[in-house]
Amino acid sequence: MAQRILFVDDEPALLAGIGRHLRGQFEFDTANGGDEALALIEAKGPYAVLVTDMRMPNMDGLALLDRVKGKAPDTVRMMLTGNTDQGTAVNAINHGHIFSFLNKPCQPDHLKEALHRALRQHQLQTAERQLLEQTLTGAVGTMVDVLSTIHPLIFSRAMVVRELAMEAAEQLGICSWVMDLAAMLAPIGWVTVPTEVAARVVALGDRANRDDRALAEHVPEVGAKLLERIPRLEQVSKIVRYQAKQYDGGGWPHDDIGGGDRIPIESRLLKICNDLMDRAGHRALLASHLSDLYARKAHYDSDLMMVVDLVLRERMVAAAGEVDPQALIMVERPSQLQRGDRLEDGLLFLDGGLALAAGENVTEVNIARFTALNAIRPLGFPIRVYRQHPTHLAS
Repeated sequence: MAQRILFVDDEPALLAGIGRHLRGQFEFDTANGGDEALALIEAKGPYAVLVTDMRMPNMDGLALLDRVKGKAPDTVRMMLTGNTDQGTAVNAINHGHIFSFLNKPCQPDHLKEALHRALRQHQLQTAERQLLEQTLTGAVGTMVDVLSTIHPLIFSRAMVVRELAMEAAEQLGICSWVMDLAAMLAPIGWVTVPTEVAARVVALGDRANRDDRALAEHVPEVGAKLLERIPRLEQVSKIVRYQAKQYDGGGWPHDDIGGGDRIPIESRLLKICNDLMDRAGHRALLASHLSDLYARKAHYDSDLMMVVDLVLRERMVAAAGEVDPQALIMVERPSQLQRGDRLEDGLLFLDGGLALAAGENVTEVNIARFTALNAIRPLGFPIRVYRQHPTHLAS
């Protein structure tokens, strides 16, 4: 898809002139003012480059640049204006975070050169974002698959939390790849906790003994220290560190960050989702489980609580009118499992240990591990799984 440019000005003659000079060389739209520009962005999606005038009625260029920065952070922002005072340029650069500042009248060749530079900048920005969202997320996903074999119940719960957090984040407009990585890696500190301790903490919660609870309380801090060593994960590391911090400033870690909005919004959201999961136990998450959290409302961001409440209620409405496209089938051995199968039954070793919790999705790592392990530590097959597209399984 071609990279598109949006020109914004309150002078129709100027926009018409730009059209004559650039038509056939760039893909672009024009907008007669800030409100029309925002409507185009909403209708057609983010533009690669935005070029705006400064002085326009109703919404000036700086206000428009600020709005676009929030709506479409990857859009390269430029200013083309006849307002040449130094203060305008400084404000545009500092507050509008513009890539280029051009003065009217601007020679067509000069404008074309600036647009080519801006389009190259957009390519660089989007390539970097794709690297983060695809390559890094994929690598982290593989790491989480492997780590899930150490504490399957912990990571099974974490994936339920991740799904809820991502739905709420979409409602809030939170950066999706950051929220996804943080939710996936939130339990990473559990790898340093003995398996038997993790099992007791999950089973007993607040009733676990003091030593077990002390180890669990330090899990976010340990996880953050593991992640801060990885380039580009500094923000995710901070989110993981403060995922158990209370909105009123209490809880771990005990430091001077305080509470409220000083805690990353993703951490505040994970706090709600994790505590909600604790209240629900092994049951499906419901809006009614929020009642215990509302009783301790000082621990949570009330605005985020309302969003989570809304997501859970929307789930309930959708489920009421939904026909499940999945089929429940019986799987007799590891080789019959398929990636994406969702376990109806927990998969246990015959000696009683948990291999994969009920409700967990099967990954390629799981299949390889179970196939190798079954010969030396037999698994309790057959089990029931939900499969999206059922296929004939050989007996």
